[in-house]
Amino acid sequence: MEVNLGEITTNLSFPVGEPVDEVILAADTKITAFNNVTLVPAGVGRIGPPLLLTWSTENPGNHAAYVHVGSPPVISDDGIFYGYYESPDIASAPITPAGGSVEWTTRGWGPRGRDRLIVLPSVESKQQRLLVNYALDVSGD
Repeated sequence: MEVNLGEITTNLSFPVGEPVDEVILAADTKITAFNNVTLVPAGVGRIGPPLLLTWSTENPGNHAAYVHVGSPPVISDDGIFYGYYESPDIASAPITPAGGSVEWTTRGWGPRGRDRLIVLPSVESKQQRLLVNYALDVSGD
């Protein structure tokens, strides 16, 4: 998109880019995190204005492991980002025991009455502090 800064442009609309298939994933997508621990978004609820995001991890390994998610930002169909980015590596998360699973919640922010909400978690993958960003469509939840 090219915008001439010397002129007022009144015909812009969002989104500016073209949709790309398979970039926005289903809310129940299994994500392989650090140490091959599987992270699954287990649900989305409301507690007043904030979203209550429930996460579940399963650890097939022989050692306990953490999967940090933090409080991911949310984007709605109005093109506005809600919440703030919190680096997952400094966020509190429960430890997933070897051969076990754990469930916990975080909060996110998103407006009521929007047709589409996309949660944008960053998840440690392959090695510590190597974050992979995901876009999960939680609209139906």
